[in-house]
Amino acid sequence: MRGVFTDTLTAGSYALAAGGALLLDSFTSSSASNAATAAALSNVYNSSLRLTGGSVDGSVTVTGTLTAGSLTAGSYALAMGGSLLLDSFASSSASNAATAAALSNAYGSSLRTSGGMVAGNLSVAGNFTVTGTTTTLNTQELTVADNIIVLNQGFSNATPPTTFLSGICVNRGTESNYYFMLEEASQYFKVSTSNALQAVCTRDDNLSAGFPYFDPATKKLVSRSLSNSDVVDAPWLFATSNNGLKNTYFTTNSNGPFTGIGTSNPDYKLTVNGQIYTSDDIVAFSDRRLKTDLVVIPDALDKVRQLSGYTFTKVGSTRVTAGLVAQEVQAVLPEVVYQNEQGYLSIAYGNVVALLVEAVKALDARVATLLPAA
Repeated sequence: MRGVFTDTLTAGSYALAAGGALLLDSFTSSSASNAATAAALSNVYNSSLRLTGGSVDGSVTVTGTLTAGSLTAGSYALAMGGSLLLDSFASSSASNAATAAALSNAYGSSLRTSGGMVAGNLSVAGNFTVTGTTTTLNTQELTVADNIIVLNQGFSNATPPTTFLSGICVNRGTESNYYFMLEEASQYFKVSTSNALQAVCTRDDNLSAGFPYFDPATKKLVSRSLSNSDVVDAPWLFATSNNGLKNTYFTTNSNGPFTGIGTSNPDYKLTVNGQIYTSDDIVAFSDRRLKTDLVVIPDALDKVRQLSGYTFTKVGSTRVTAGLVAQEVQAVLPEVVYQNEQGYLSIAYGNVVALLVEAVKALDARVATLLPAA
């Protein structure tokens, strides 16, 4: 016969000869030659053998690929020259299990399993790739030999979105998880919970190359470089609480290495807008070795006569205080009067003592002429 397709074929004890394909779900024959003929058809006549159920009482040789949902070898020897693709494998022969496990290395073929568990240790000599979305490690310790852990490998040839956050999450149970994340938009590492991430501030000794600083306008760290032209009238504010600022600030001036406290426009090395309280003396160098061109103040008494001591109230204040007027002092002793960029005058009161000393000496000399000789 040639080209017979049937669900059931019963040959009895008669000889069966097929020159074409023999496709059947079951075959019954009392003739051993019929069974042998059916088994040999695949090789002899290049035809197909399909079986549903049943068993093979002997050896089966597969020269190509064997794909099976389940393969049971019993105690018979299993020899494979190609790929072994199966969902489950059972055998009472230890050599079969060893053969199946060794096929990948011995024959360069594939071993595929669906589900299941490895009860012992599993060693992978080559690369191990997981194509799923989640990999769970139920272990107390994970040891990595490399010194770098690479994240976001999927972006190796692409630019991540600006909204991208990547990093490490620490699970804290019922508490909010804690994160160490890289924010792609700002390119800063941030820590804390997901809804309260705070930037991690670092330092750079080379300020001209760029450094992070907190921008109150954006409420985040930004990067900038620093040069002499950047030293402008920009105060540093000191907050006493989270809900308000006091009127105390620190600033520098672009016109010179000037520092101000309570003022945004210092004119001297240190400019203080307000009173200075100290628990100790305020001293200044006065060593003769640091001075040249020493000249005694002339006509000191006449100069003192041109000065007046006043009580007054400073503009913007209700407190009554006492002092001199800078313009009057400038007319007789300009060396102790200073003028700032706005044109306002100030007095170095400590230096006025020199004028008073010479005035007292002149007055003493006059008094001495009025007294009888001792």
